[in-house]
Amino acid sequence: MPAEPVARVVAVEASSAVEIPVRGEPVALDPPEAAATTVRNRRPLEPIELPPERGISGATLAGLALAVGIAAIAVGLWAFVTSVRAQDEVFRPPVAPATPTDRTIALLSKPSTKRVPLDGSGGRIVLAVGAGGRGWLVLDGLPAAPRGKSYEAWVIRPRATAALPAAVFVGRETLVPLAVPVRPGSILAITLERRGGVEAPTRTPLYVAQLA
Repeated sequence: MPAEPVARVVAVEASSAVEIPVRGEPVALDPPEAAATTVRNRRPLEPIELPPERGISGATLAGLALAVGIAAIAVGLWAFVTSVRAQDEVFRPPVAPATPTDRTIALLSKPSTKRVPLDGSGGRIVLAVGAGGRGWLVLDGLPAAPRGKSYEAWVIRPRATAALPAAVFVGRETLVPLAVPVRPGSILAITLERRGGVEAPTRTPLYVAQLA
């Protein structure tokens, strides 16, 4: 096997090339002055221009502001409606209890209520009787009782020997509740008595009706 060539370093002038044999083939290297000249002749690197940063346009900002404003209005409206509903539930005024007049009107409007006009009244006095015998006198155009006098209603039950005082009124009323239940077969009579009423009838009845 042939011996590997031995690299030799030979001093040469600066302008001469240096040969370094590698595996039998010399490689030429540029002298130092030539390398420096090459570096000096290279063009400097040009600055790299970055793309400008994209900002948010005025139209986009205006659209976002409008959307935020609409959302705020919607939230405020929802809160207002919820508050009003809550206040309405908390502060709802109590329902007034039914008055005797309301109960009487409700009774008279029922189909089961019996209505009997009193004889002699020309339809100006009607006896209305509901469940349990609870009764009212419905007045419409009855003349007022004379001065110092009152009308008094009496209930005479079947097979009874005395009349029971049921109401005292002056004639200007619309509804007169009866204190005595009116059962089937009972007679209702109205007399004109002294003012404030009496314990037993003293006059002939002016108006009479019998409940069947």
